[in-house]
Amino acid sequence: MERFNILLELVGFTAFFAGLILNIIVSNALLSKVILLLALLGVGAFIRNPYLVVLMTIVLIPSRYFYTPVGKDVIHDLKKYLFNRT
Repeated sequence: MERFNILLELVGFTAFFAGLILNIIVSNALLSKVILLLALLGVGAFIRNPYLVVLMTIVLIPSRYFYTPVGKDVIHDLKKYLFNRT
């Protein structure tokens, strides 16, 4: 029985990391929300520690905005706007 509980925890952690990575990679907003929902359901269903589930939920929800590609022209415009000395 103990091995089964450890296996369920492992499935929960796998769902968390897979959801986190896929949520960052996917560029479609609707698909990202579906991935996020499935990852949150997997974490809530398989991990028994409620504090860990809350922590993983706090990490997963804003994970869509962890990596946002920014072009060089945007960085150049920001530098020009922020450091304008005229």
